[in-house]
Amino acid sequence: MWFLLLFAALAAAVAGYNVSTVYVVDVRGVVGPHTYWQVAKAVEAAERGGGAVLLLLSTPGGLAAPAKRIMGLILHSKVPVLGYVYGEEAASAGTYILMATHIAGMAPHSKIGACQPVLLVFLVEDPGVIAQHLSILAEAMSRRGRNVEFAERCVRSKEYLIGAEEAQRMGVVEVVAGNFVEFVKRANGTAVSLDGVEDKVFFYSPKYVPVTPGPIELFQSWHLPESPAALLYFSTLPLLLHVALFLAAMYAVLLYAKMRDWAAVANLSAFALALYVSLATLPPPWLLASVAGAVAILADLFISRHTRGFVAFAAAFAPQTAVAAFYQEGAAALAWAIALIISASAAGAVIYISRRKRPQMPSW
Repeated sequence: MWFLLLFAALAAAVAGYNVSTVYVVDVRGVVGPHTYWQVAKAVEAAERGGGAVLLLLSTPGGLAAPAKRIMGLILHSKVPVLGYVYGEEAASAGTYILMATHIAGMAPHSKIGACQPVLLVFLVEDPGVIAQHLSILAEAMSRRGRNVEFAERCVRSKEYLIGAEEAQRMGVVEVVAGNFVEFVKRANGTAVSLDGVEDKVFFYSPKYVPVTPGPIELFQSWHLPESPAALLYFSTLPLLLHVALFLAAMYAVLLYAKMRDWAAVANLSAFALALYVSLATLPPPWLLASVAGAVAILADLFISRHTRGFVAFAAAFAPQTAVAAFYQEGAAALAWAIALIISASAAGAVIYISRRKRPQMPSW
């Protein structure tokens, strides 16, 4: 009899999703584009090798756009993604990410919650925005079979934080464990939905492989501000500086052609600032916009005699256009519109200057 039971258990295990490799991502500090890129690399590696992903969370929150993208990756993943809060908290964006994972766990001392959206440093009270964020969190929790009442309280109050024991009691997380190895052991045999397909996950002495950040991710993690609000300021102010410098440079060149050197210094300075911001805030694929801007600036060095440096200045908007497009879907159209207006203004200024300085043919 015991032989039949053992055979049945082994057959069930073979029929499940068997994991021998777990790809580990340390989500520490502010959630930003570099976080999204690391999670994407981990999911891709796990799907390629038939493993699982473990997100170790210790974050005060972060930006909405990267968090939403991470949630989308997890919700449509064909491999199990586990989330474990090992730090003091996984608040705001960290909670959103945790609720999207297939199996959620917390350390006994940790907390989650505080999901009310924030614009810069101000809490958002707009019912439409609240409803949108509530819908996103509640849908993720519903798909994972978690208590959606938590989403209602969490999104409507920045002060609402709960501990590990309460979260487990409310049906918000599945496991409370002292460390991530214990968490994975307790998650063994858990039924999950992998992109709509129900299956059980089995861990057999898994190998833990850290997903190490690349040079750009390291640069971003070193340079990102600790506060999500400061990060938003950090990525927005250079765009406003671009506009001010461009208008000042255009005015100077149109009125005083000899000041074009000042304009060149202004546009190169603005581009350097934009390039730094894009390096510090964008995942690698989005840096192509910055590369395109750099190529245009180099080209302008050879034709600036005719363009007065306006091509370079218009190109300086490429990084900020990418930043705006990544952080906020609705801002992409505005960013492109600004870039097009600037480029059209630059072209008009070049035509005006070239016609004004065109030598007159002698009359007979």
